[in-house]
Amino acid sequence: MTPGVTVELLGTVRVRRGDTEIDLGPAGRCSLFTMLALRAGTTVRLDELVDGLWGETPPKTAEGIVYTYVSALRKAVEPDRTRGAAPRVLTGTRAGYCLRLPADAIDASRFEAMTEEARLRWAAEDFAGTRAQCDAALREWGGTPLGGATGPFVEVERSRLALLKLDVEELRCAALLETGAASSAATALTALVAENPLHERLHELFMLALCRTGRQAEALQVYQRIRRQLVEELGVEPGPALRRAHEQVLTGESGPPVGRPGPARVVPAQLPHRIAEFVGREDEVERLRQRCRTASFGVAGGPVVISAIDGSAGVGKTALAVHVAHQVAESFPDGQLFLDLRGFDPRHPPITAEAALAQLLQSLGADAELITGDVAAQAALYRSLLAGRRVLVVLDNAVSAEQVRPLLPGSAGCLALVTSRNRLAGLVARNGATRLSLDVLRPEESRELLRCVLGAELVDTEFELATELAVHCGYLPLALRIAAERILGDEHYRLADLVAELRVVPERLDALSTADDESSVVRTVFSWSYHTLKPEDARAFRLLGLHPAAELSIADAAALLGVAVTTARRRLDSLVRRHLMEQVARDRYRFHDLLRIYAAECAEQDESAEAIEQATARLVRWCLHATVTARELVAPGLGPIDPGPADPDQPRLVLRDYAEAIGWAGRSLSGVADVLELAAARGFDGLAARLATALGALCHCLSRWPEWQRVIGAGLSAARRVEDRLAEGRLCNDYGVLCHFLGRAEDAVAAHRRAVRILGALDRRDPAVVANLAVAYLMIGWELDALPLLENALLLAKAHGSRFVESSVAEGLGAVLSRLGRHDEAIELGLSSVELVRGTGAEHMLSHALRQVGQSCLHAGRVEDAVGHLEAALELWRALGDRWGEISGSHALACALHQAERPNAARRLLVSALQIISESGYLGVHYREESEMRALLAELR
Repeated sequence: MTPGVTVELLGTVRVRRGDTEIDLGPAGRCSLFTMLALRAGTTVRLDELVDGLWGETPPKTAEGIVYTYVSALRKAVEPDRTRGAAPRVLTGTRAGYCLRLPADAIDASRFEAMTEEARLRWAAEDFAGTRAQCDAALREWGGTPLGGATGPFVEVERSRLALLKLDVEELRCAALLETGAASSAATALTALVAENPLHERLHELFMLALCRTGRQAEALQVYQRIRRQLVEELGVEPGPALRRAHEQVLTGESGPPVGRPGPARVVPAQLPHRIAEFVGREDEVERLRQRCRTASFGVAGGPVVISAIDGSAGVGKTALAVHVAHQVAESFPDGQLFLDLRGFDPRHPPITAEAALAQLLQSLGADAELITGDVAAQAALYRSLLAGRRVLVVLDNAVSAEQVRPLLPGSAGCLALVTSRNRLAGLVARNGATRLSLDVLRPEESRELLRCVLGAELVDTEFELATELAVHCGYLPLALRIAAERILGDEHYRLADLVAELRVVPERLDALSTADDESSVVRTVFSWSYHTLKPEDARAFRLLGLHPAAELSIADAAALLGVAVTTARRRLDSLVRRHLMEQVARDRYRFHDLLRIYAAECAEQDESAEAIEQATARLVRWCLHATVTARELVAPGLGPIDPGPADPDQPRLVLRDYAEAIGWAGRSLSGVADVLELAAARGFDGLAARLATALGALCHCLSRWPEWQRVIGAGLSAARRVEDRLAEGRLCNDYGVLCHFLGRAEDAVAAHRRAVRILGALDRRDPAVVANLAVAYLMIGWELDALPLLENALLLAKAHGSRFVESSVAEGLGAVLSRLGRHDEAIELGLSSVELVRGTGAEHMLSHALRQVGQSCLHAGRVEDAVGHLEAALELWRALGDRWGEISGSHALACALHQAERPNAARRLLVSALQIISESGYLGVHYREESEMRALLAELR
């Protein structure tokens, strides 16, 4: 330690000893010193220094250049050090280099410490203290940060520090507003918004400051200016917070205090269960926890904190990320997201950005119709939903920086933990990630893991054998666990037996001794457990690896194995005990990703092609039977789908009512969609076409647009290959309905026209054919053509006793009659539809029927009747948690209340609905609804 040495980074880089400035030399040396100063007290590895100085194109002599820089810097900062004496300021080990200076000797460290204290004061509602800390932090600055230093790391840090300064300035202005100094806030914000013309949070604060100083007209001008710039330069509308501020200025309402939480939002809690027997990794855990602490104090406008964990297969990357995530979860009260990106699954491509964003948006409660579309729009919505929230995002098994970038949060307060077998240097160079390379366990940590799994007494008694076993496992955590389970799984098999077996198998020893081929290491370790399984367990391990989804149910397992559920449970429990599978919930299991790949390899090697085909067919038939069962409860009478004969020995899905069917569909839909794609890939086209048709109703009632699009794509191709014209027509119709909900009107019309051509050539006595034709015509808007078809379909539905189809057709026919001015008939049909659907238990259809009869009453001038029906529809949509229905129902009810001369109630509904839209963004139906609702709201004021 050298207390006399001080470092300035928040301006031109300078180092002083007392009053004497130290010459750091050329830019390269200055840049290296800057990297070490920004991570003072932490050992920085040589490869990290190389990455930071030159990025992905270092010179061939990069390491030698670093050594030269370090030597020159040591002489500069410790000129009095005698030859042979150990450095005290810039120290080095085999791991890397460390600048040993106290944090208060570096202005950037002081600045960040005061920033954290300001955030703590803000969280404690000590706004005067917040303002004082922000003022002190800003006094540390002397110009553009890191002046004189260059390189990828410096560029990222320069941007980070500049954003952090802006973050502090923003926090200071918010504190000024909270302490009643609106005039001072307005003065400071005048310059800040000029320098940051697209920064929405600063404009929000500026508007509030102007409004609170009586300058309402100027506040409105500020909003119009930034809205125009956002639209012209970025093609986006202002975000929810800025629009709320605009509405507050318009209404003269004070609104919630600056920066306080808004309405309750979805709080995901997706972390896998805690890792049992987690040992070692103390340094790595503390480093990640420090990053978590930095992230958890962030406020809007600052940089997001990213930690990228890389290492070989089975080294424990996911275990470390999950372990730390659980430790810090309370620091991220707005939720924890977990997503497996499948970066290294040879049977499936890595998850695309679009699919990954769809899952994340669904987890955050985004409206279903917003979840598909342009990746840039999805990413923007994702960042908007995370803005101002403290959320932990764990992205597991990433394949590249490009895969990860769209999934990163956009502002401070969030932490992203990324795991990958690749180094992801691009995240470090371009996104400011802190890279943590995970090596195998240390020898003592490996023994401790064996002690936890095998028991301390055994390992301590046979210490040398345990040490040798750890060596043979290459200190790989996953290998150690599986090796230990071999001993635990057989009471007659000793530690000495396992070690002796390994000694006489040089191929295995060679594989376990090298890290050159991670697949060989893991495969060899897996083979130990696989080859010692009982024949029935080994067969189960192989065939379960054929399942395409990340998770499988116990019924899926029974189908694949061709056994009863009770037998499948025994097989699964046996595999779980040997750590070859993991139980994630009641009756739900999963493989570790590499184990699943290995299991599938074993199936290809040890099972006949006929056995694989039979197992796949059993799985697909089970999924088809289960889906048809759920469909009949969710949407009964839509036309039969023949699942084929049921095998009496196979599992049977038992669902008692609509609620259980919806629950099963919600849990299983994604996995069944994976099975559908497997069926199409393996040539089971007839089954695939029927399964896709059966899934349509479930996707529709759950508003699961991404899965539905995937299902339709695979199903249509399969239907065309086997020339199943009814399935093709139904799926074309499904695609049209999907496009309608996504706001793609031209695609919807084209799809329904294809459906008309196909279905029109089929037997029109089939109510399913007629109903689908009618829907196609209705969606296209051919009311006069739709009318006779709907009337005919209604007669056929009654004749066939299909209450659900009769209700659906009656609803559609009522809508057409209402448009044609035949109000009494429309209302009568609407009431009939309501009564029919009540008898089916299909609550999602009941809400639509109530809305339709309410609108027919409104068109007929029966306003109070309309209000009653629309209130019932809205109440039901809210109970179902259907946000699309809540928005549409609120709009319809507000129109009725307006006609009933109840403007206050209408206004409250519209403001609430607009609030929902503002939090979820714009797309499809919402965009159209919003403009109409705003016009009505303006009329009511």
